Amino acid sequence: MRIVADIIALVVLFGAGAAWAQEVEIDPRALEAKHDIERQGYRDVRGLAEDQNGVWHGRALAGHTEMQLLVDPEGNVSINRGQ
Repeated sequence: MRIVADIIALVVLFGAGAAWAQEVEIDPRALEAKHDIERQGYRDVRGLAEDQNGVWHGRALAGHTEMQLLVDPEGNVSINRGQ
């Protein structure tokens, strides 16, 4: 009986892991925008979303201050002053 329980646990664990892996596919363009932001010295980048013009919007920390940032299609990072 113990073996059956272990097998069920493994099936659930690996099945959930496979589903999770499929759900967290990362857009390579989002990853590039994140790297552009990090190259400017920001950290803890999150909330990246691309608008219809190809500009990425997100948040990141500069020291202990959260900043609203933009990354244009050329990779230029700027502060979103229209918060």
